[in-house]
Amino acid sequence: MVSRAAAGAIAASLVLVGLVLVMALGDDPSGRPDGTGTAPPTLVLPDEPDAEAQAGAQRGPRLRLQPVARFARPVWLTQPPGDPPRLFVVEKGGRVRIVRGGRVLRRPFLSLRGKVSTRTEQGLLSLAFAPSYTRSRRFYVSYTDRRGALRVEEWRTRRSSPDRADPDSRRLVIRIPQP
Repeated sequence: MVSRAAAGAIAASLVLVGLVLVMALGDDPSGRPDGTGTAPPTLVLPDEPDAEAQAGAQRGPRLRLQPVARFARPVWLTQPPGDPPRLFVVEKGGRVRIVRGGRVLRRPFLSLRGKVSTRTEQGLLSLAFAPSYTRSRRFYVSYTDRRGALRVEEWRTRRSSPDRADPDSRRLVIRIPQP
């Protein structure tokens, strides 16, 4: 059981992180500050490095960006403790997607679509895993509900599939009405 003070601290930290990301990305679906709505360009390094690139190669390895997937207004990226193969992407509209081995799993880990308000800075804001996640399967989400209140909920993954949230495990930790 989480104490009221601990729940408040969890809520405050989840909200802060989520709000910073939402403010940084804005409301544009592509996350571009210019509002063009197009996907950001892919960085492709030339095969023949110029003098500046050669000097950079002496400092460290060359990096190449490779697109993994397109997401609908991503606001948070995290992974469970002790689980490096999976990345969890939180989308403002209410879905959490898993990227494993460079591929996005077809079915979302969690979908709260229809329960989440996505106006201005609202939406599904964050996801946090319990320190004992590998044993307890517990995680927490923070989102703005359809009435504009901030909610923090505890969930567990399905026993049969760690890639899916168990809808029967949902438990409200705290609800904070907003003006």
